[in-house]
Amino acid sequence: MLEKIRPYSEVCIFFIIELLAFLSFNFANSFILYAIFGFLLLLVTLLFCFDEIKNNRRKNFQFLLFLIPFILFTIFTVCSRFAFNNIDPLNNTLVFFSLLSFICLGYMSNYLKSFNIKIALYVIYLGLSLLMLICFIYFIVGYFPFYPWLLEGKYFYYNGDRYLISESIKFLMGFSFENVSVQFFQLFGTMLLSSSIGLKFVSFKKDKFLFFSFIGFTLLGLLCVIFTINKVNLITLCLVLASLIFLAFVKKDNKACKISIYVILGILGFLFILFFLNAQSSWDWLKGYQDAIANNVVLNKLFNSNRLSTVYKEVLDGLFSLDKFFGFNVDLNNLSSSGSWFFDLFITSGGLGFISFIAFLVFSILSIVRYNKLSKDSLLVKNLINSFVMIFFAYSLIGYDMQPYTFYANTMPFTQNPLFLIVLFLIGYTFNVKQKEIAFNKENLVLDAEVKDIKEIENV
Repeated sequence: MLEKIRPYSEVCIFFIIELLAFLSFNFANSFILYAIFGFLLLLVTLLFCFDEIKNNRRKNFQFLLFLIPFILFTIFTVCSRFAFNNIDPLNNTLVFFSLLSFICLGYMSNYLKSFNIKIALYVIYLGLSLLMLICFIYFIVGYFPFYPWLLEGKYFYYNGDRYLISESIKFLMGFSFENVSVQFFQLFGTMLLSSSIGLKFVSFKKDKFLFFSFIGFTLLGLLCVIFTINKVNLITLCLVLASLIFLAFVKKDNKACKISIYVILGILGFLFILFFLNAQSSWDWLKGYQDAIANNVVLNKLFNSNRLSTVYKEVLDGLFSLDKFFGFNVDLNNLSSSGSWFFDLFITSGGLGFISFIAFLVFSILSIVRYNKLSKDSLLVKNLINSFVMIFFAYSLIGYDMQPYTFYANTMPFTQNPLFLIVLFLIGYTFNVKQKEIAFNKENLVLDAEVKDIKEIENV
């Protein structure tokens, strides 16, 4: 039975790439559709990969170990108080299956011999570019460049309520244009901008079409980001550009680079601890520490008196209480997005979900590093994967809006964003490394040389 269907694996590959195109284009804007399609496609892929799964039991066992923190994260997410209060049971169940389906689908796709990740990545960026081109044309007609800066503090009215013009923009959500936050709009433009890393690894002489494609993706992404820039997005743009420069020009195996990364992570971890302690309003023994920060002009501006720190304090305050530790017990109408996937995790998944996801993220980074060292994929493919994954988390660290709709309360945690499902697919793909065969080839060369020498001796 399996032998009869194996020649049709190309059909399965076509649907995998089609699904990635739907996700990047935000087709139908339906998480339920993505979840069902992804799960069914995973089941079909398992049939085509049955022999490879049977012959790679050790690798599959390692993948299951790799998935443990992610499985725990999905369980804590769907069982959180936030999910029970705000997400219906059907959607909640689909969240669990869809998150696991996409990372497993990425892993299984590398078992399909005809699967080409380069084509898949190109289709992803093509879908993003088509989406942003449509939105950009609408932007040119209905808005003007830099309007968030020029109209800051100005309002428009809808159904008797007023909204800031600088914080709203039209975006294609499925089959209609909706008013969404500028941060949400810029996420898709920024992900398109991540394709700029490809320009370093594509030769103009060898592949003019691909080279001009990446120029088009980059320019369109840059225009969408620059023309809708505001103060918060200016910070995220600097963070994204720094990430791209790091990926393109910094040697990752350099000892100084590794030390710098550890130092930066250490500083960020230390700042998080300081933020956490400063946010606890009910811990009286921290009163002196909190007063010292409040009385210092610079520290007070950093920890208390800016747009980001105010939201972060609200999330972290009383985090170990029953109302927050297992996900926030809050209604959507009273929810304020933190603007960061890092802090949104506490809201949607609770403290245990946060710890599980950070563990999964660490394992994912190690997996990607291993993939870059061992994989026989081209430098273009490796760096596009690195860029897509890194830029998503870099931008969303400050600029992700969990409540993107302007006129009504409808949450979209980053775990239900179609771009995050693509990120999961790529992480799964990197774990199943198709290793280089350099050592094997060298042995073959030695054996070939010895055989030739024996034949020459025999001839003599």
